[in-house]
Formats: sequence, structure tokens, C-alpha cells
Amino acid sequence: MAQMKNAPIRYVIGVVRFPEIADFDTFVKEMARGLAAGYPAGKEAEIPQINVHIDERGVQVQSEVLRIWQFRSEDFKWSAVVNKGMIALHTTGYIGHEDFLRRLVEVAEVAVKTESSQVRMVEGVALRYLDLVEPKEDDVLEQYLHERFMPVGIDVGEFALREGVNQLQMGTEAGGALRLQVARRPPSVFPPDLNSQLIVDNNWQIDRPREDFVTIDADHSLTYVPPRKIDLEEMRGNIVGLWQPIRDIFDKITTEHAMKVWK
Repeated sequence: MAQMKNAPIRYVIGVVRFPEIADFDTFVKEMARGLAAGYPAGKEAEIPQINVHIDERGVQVQSEVLRIWQFRSEDFKWSAVVNKGMIALHTTGYIGHEDFLRRLVEVAEVAVKTESSQVRMVEGVALRYLDLVEPKEDDVLEQYLHERFMPVGIDVGEFALREGVNQLQMGTEAGGALRLQVARRPPSVFPPDLNSQLIVDNNWQIDRPREDFVTIDADHSLTYVPPRKIDLEEMRGNIVGLWQPIRDIFDKITTEHAMKVWK
């Protein structure tokens, strides 16, 4: 995908999770100093979230506000995100996996090398890619994705397909979880769980196409049980391992015609 001039990638996020830190305010200040050269525009946000806990009392549903800081690049196409148990890098300016992974590991390195040394262990890593597939003029969507992966209607009567979703969840050799969702004409380009205040603050919303379109939403995560000490080189290798199946799936479900158009 990196070499294609017209690649359909619209958004990418990489996540590193760690045990919750005790002094978040100090950590944010340290991250702000460490990220200042590449991500000088810092902004705090509060995002509501619902947590569901299951214990001897049954199902407990709790609502809380999650404090998050975004540190954005000067062109506002890249953003490092920090909360008390996670660092992440997300972008709408993706140019290739090597560049993205380098940037993500650099953000992780800043967190590891903060003076307070609150980030020493890692609980898991994850990658997520969102593609928007729109046929060019005089093409149809079926020329871009193989039919067996395309959400289609059912031939009963003269019903027209308004919206459809195909979704798969798979275990991987590395012990991770790989999820693929192909959505045809969804209500918005960004899935609901990604369409957060962070996207709004960055002005990253994408207008919903008027004509036929598909989004390809793929994520791959790896959880460490138990958590392990952070090793940046090992982490980079693991993240590359997360990326490759995402790329392989993309190549598998798209057509030769699509590749010619995107190149």
C-alpha cells in the first residue's frame, strides 16, 4: 500500500498499552517536552466511555470520563495520544508502514525514557487500518473487491441493497486477534468507535460518498500475558508482525483492476 500513489488508506492508528501509571499529570508534562519537536500542538480532551464489569455481583455498567492528551504535528495530520494506560499514534497522512512504525516506536521511546520512569512494562500492542474504496468514474465497486468478500443483497423480489457488512474475527499464529470488517454504504466513513472527539478536534472527518462505496476496517492486536518489560526492538518486531497479515488480507480481497487504479 505504501508504494501506491492513489492508495485508499484514510486512517491508521497504532496503540501500545501498559499498566496504569500513578502520576498522570507528571507523565503528560514529560511527554509534552519529549514530543515537542515533532508534535508541538498539545490539547487535553475528556471522552466519555462505558465500562462493563462482570463479577459475583453480576454485570456492572459504569460510566466515566477518560482524560486524554493529543500532541499534534504542525500540519495536524499526525497525533500522538496519551492517557494513563496507553500511548498511541494516529494519522490521516499515512505514506507507508515503515515510516509509521518508526514514528510509533519513537513515541514509545519518549514514554519509556521519561524522568519519572512510570512506563516500564507493556500489556499489548495493536494496529488498525481504515480504507475507503470508491470506484472511479465509469467503474463499479465489484471491479475493486472480489465478490465473495463484498456485502451483497439477496435475490428475492426487486429489493435494492442499502447497507451491508461482512465481518470476520480470526486468531493468528502469534497468538493475536485479527478482525476484518467490510462495510458497504455504512452511515459514515469512520466506524462509530473511531468517530470520537479526537477525530473532530483534528478536523479529520471524511464526507460520506454519495455513490456506492466500501470501507475496509482491519485491526490486529497482541496481548502479553503476563505483561512484559518493554524492549523497543522487540516491540517493533511485534508490530511489524501485526502489520503483515493486515496487508496480506488487503491484497487477498482486492482485485488486479483495483491495484492498477491505485498505482
